[in-house]
Amino acid sequence: MEPPQRISQLRSDGRFYVKEGSFTEPWIEQATDVVAIALSGDRIGQLRSDGRFYVKEGSFTEPWIEQATDVAAIALSGARSAEPPTATPTVAPPVGGIAEYPDVEAPAADSGPSAGTYALAIGLVTVALGTLVAGARYARRRWLR
Repeated sequence: MEPPQRISQLRSDGRFYVKEGSFTEPWIEQATDVVAIALSGDRIGQLRSDGRFYVKEGSFTEPWIEQATDVAAIALSGARSAEPPTATPTVAPPVGGIAEYPDVEAPAADSGPSAGTYALAIGLVTVALGTLVAGARYARRRWLR
């Protein structure tokens, strides 16, 4: 028998919904206070905000079975079997450490200072602004007579 076709959603307020079959089927709320979800065949997994990991298998009305506590991430795989659902919680790796700078070549010998380039740019901007101001004064005198 082929496993059911399910889709799920986790809303921003922590409510977890699942539907089975057609896209027009109604959403069925599964849990609240959820931070992560996983689906695989007829298995459904949820990670609560307190770090507890639960799995259920089969119908949406089956009870949740707690798998682990202090969990950071979850994943499910496999299809239905005679054994109760099992899953391996994933513990997040520690964060932090020391970063090293990558090896970077020294600047080329002919790269010289760029002060001359900046001076030329500043001079061109100054001339352009002066021209605009002079044109505005001329236009104002000419039209306001």
